[in-house]
Amino acid sequence: MIFSLLAVMIAIDPGWTVGTVVQPDDVVLEVGGMASLGDGSIMVCTRRGESWVIEQAFSEEPVYTLYTDGLHEPLGLLEHEDWIYTVQRGELSRMRDVDGDNRIDEIETVCDDWEISGNYHEYAFGPRIDAEGNFWVTLNKPFGNEPFGKAHWRGWAVRISPDGTMEGACSGLRSSAGIEISPGGDVFYTDNQGEWCGASKMAHL
Repeated sequence: MIFSLLAVMIAIDPGWTVGTVVQPDDVVLEVGGMASLGDGSIMVCTRRGESWVIEQAFSEEPVYTLYTDGLHEPLGLLEHEDWIYTVQRGELSRMRDVDGDNRIDEIETVCDDWEISGNYHEYAFGPRIDAEGNFWVTLNKPFGNEPFGKAHWRGWAVRISPDGTMEGACSGLRSSAGIEISPGGDVFYTDNQGEWCGASKMAHL
């Protein structure tokens, strides 16, 4: 019965398909964020501080262009109003290519009102944008005994207005490695099991 129902569901809507993107031998990708761009290309950002534009990503010979490097561990991408927004460890940034060569020409800080102490576990994820144009970002708690001191806003989901003003939205997050806004406007995040978070979970903010 279960298998018959599954077959019917697949026949109605196959859902997501899995595709392989060929990676060049000289490119080391440790992908932390991904966005499908309006022109059909894909952008990825990496733990190493790079972002790449991949044209014809699912062909046998995709074209990789290094959009930028030198970012501080970006873990999310969002295309919005001709800008690419990304969350670095210490700020929400926006960047854009002005001359069409898939290379960054401008980068601006949108908000850097949260703190970092230097603890390796202070990851930042996002952004996602709500119906009012606010950006949502989640900020990890440090790991261990916090030898570098406590930093404000760790373990929070924060909301950042279009003019860069930040406010705390929800606290109590641990390792908030994902955030998304539903079609109805509800904000959800996924947390990672460990220390005082007993299970990996998805929660409503």
